[in-house]
Amino acid sequence: MRRKYIRDPLYEDFIILEEPFLDVVEQPFFQRFRRIKQLGTASLVYPGADHSRFQHALGAFYLAGRALHSLQEKGVNISPEEGDALRLAALVHDLGHGPLSHSLEHTLVDVPHEELSYALMDRFVRPVVGDALTDRALAFLKGDTDRPFFHELLDGQLDVDRLDYLRRDSFFCGLTHGLVDIARILQTLTTVSERGREVLAVEEKGATAVESYLMARYLMYWAVYYHRTNLAAQGLIEAMFRRVRDLRREGHTVPLTPAFHAFLDAWDAYPGRPIHPDVLEAFVMLDDADVDVSIKMWARSDDPVLSDLAWRYLRRRLPRTLENPSPGEVLELSRALERHGLDPRYYLVEKRAFEVGYRYYTPEEESPIRVRLRSGKVAEISQVLPTDTVKALARPVVQTYVFSIAREVALDQGKQTGG
Repeated sequence: MRRKYIRDPLYEDFIILEEPFLDVVEQPFFQRFRRIKQLGTASLVYPGADHSRFQHALGAFYLAGRALHSLQEKGVNISPEEGDALRLAALVHDLGHGPLSHSLEHTLVDVPHEELSYALMDRFVRPVVGDALTDRALAFLKGDTDRPFFHELLDGQLDVDRLDYLRRDSFFCGLTHGLVDIARILQTLTTVSERGREVLAVEEKGATAVESYLMARYLMYWAVYYHRTNLAAQGLIEAMFRRVRDLRREGHTVPLTPAFHAFLDAWDAYPGRPIHPDVLEAFVMLDDADVDVSIKMWARSDDPVLSDLAWRYLRRRLPRTLENPSPGEVLELSRALERHGLDPRYYLVEKRAFEVGYRYYTPEEESPIRVRLRSGKVAEISQVLPTDTVKALARPVVQTYVFSIAREVALDQGKQTGG
């Protein structure tokens, strides 16, 4: 059996890739992850944040294997087929992420990246690993299983995706917020019965490590993912994408790389669901280089709006930020832009940062984090910890930012901050 050993800066062990996972990693649709940044525009804030989705995918795969080993040591019956499906699902869970993924979703493609991931698995992973393994991995990702702990390991409040990206993003950003005790959390994973079904839990001795993880997640969201300068850069990218979309709809020619052009043509020809094979074929040819080169071409576009937006991005002239503005302030800023001959559709961007560090159980939301006590009883984690940390994290925090992409157009310099 073919085998590769991969070093990772986060973990002491080698990440070991064997067939059929190695077969998947070697495919062009997966290798493209090397050319897509995990954090998109965050490197404009944290220059070290240039790590790739390839690294994260391998890290999630590795942690899925560690979680399986821990559960099996505790006597959880997991068949080889189930174990392979879990690891495959962890490896390919982000297939639907393209360059600047969320900005792409919000402007040019009206399909969530999760749906793209499922379609890409059907299109590209199935021929490599076969129907049985693909079907089971898809079921685990979607939650279509009578053993919910498999889904919770992939998409829950304590999943291998979050465990890896928090640690990885923190490392490459140069922050200490995400230094999660992953080993302790994985070591204390177990399953319990809830309404006759196996669900994920941690042993009581791992509760404080989970508390630290929840705090780290909360801090990382506000320090990195919702950093106002990162959001400002995303807003500028989205303004460019909106202008490209509108110009194409009006019949104008927009300079694009061949791969970007092919993707947008395919999407325009076959928009919406079900996702057409031509869209999928074009999507896997798209990476960060296509966006970067296209932006450089847009800077020399005949369209003054697109050219201006592109130059602002290339020169890092990021938007000014107005925090929690009143409706009147937004209207005043919009009018100020118009007086300068700038269309607010492209020069005024609003973003809402919304975060709940921990969610209690409700039927429509994520499952809770369960703790199996030494007595054998099961409790929700906020009822176990001696502090109110988790209860505090359950309170939603909302921050509204309005970005004036034309930095020179301002309302009150005292109320605004630069990007």
